[in-house]
Amino acid sequence: MAFFMEERRGEMKKNGHLFMTTDMLVLGVIFTIMFLLTNTAEAAFFKGIGDLPGAKFDSIATEVSADGSTVVGFSSSSSASGQWEAFRWTESGGMQGLGYWRETDNWGQANAVTADGSIVVGYSYNDGDLPNSQRAFIWDAVNGMRNLKSVLENEFGLDLTGWTLYRAKDIADDGLTIAGYGINPDGNREDWIANISFLTVDDILNYFDESVANGTLTGVGPGDTADDNLN
Repeated sequence: MAFFMEERRGEMKKNGHLFMTTDMLVLGVIFTIMFLLTNTAEAAFFKGIGDLPGAKFDSIATEVSADGSTVVGFSSSSSASGQWEAFRWTESGGMQGLGYWRETDNWGQANAVTADGSIVVGYSYNDGDLPNSQRAFIWDAVNGMRNLKSVLENEFGLDLTGWTLYRAKDIADDGLTIAGYGINPDGNREDWIANISFLTVDDILNYFDESVANGTLTGVGPGDTADDNLN
């Protein structure tokens, strides 16, 4: 290599400026590829992620988050009397049981997770009352497992009159769209989709205009109104 560089020394200057020869460019590409291959090999891994404690050893993964940080699925669990419990797994936290949305349930399954692993959807039921006991759930670390229909109605104002949401099957990476199936108001099984990205730019601007008009726009300090800060 020293001889090669010495041989090319005179070719590396042109009009007083250094430039890269074709040979050097090829060597640079080769070294770059070798570096990438070596580091990729070191980062690659395979391992089991375990199961929830108690009952028989058994776990089934259903999805991995887009960023690769989180796996969701269901596992046998002592808290389910030997049946299945939804789980969420991360490298740092291991496998975490997500529980059930009713105390009488003994079967839960996580079906999907957002890109960052923060929101999980699936379903929970009692296997002694099928299919009537099935309910779609949504889970996050702050609120735990909740009935999805209740969340859509009470927190986002959606009208789900007559619907029973059996199972949440998927959630968009950003967490704003959820799909699944259930029983419609006519008593038939039907797929559904729920989108909660309803706040448009126009909505925000209209809210701002109305708040300024009636003096209720929150100001810079506690109790401040729009009038306080505009004057």
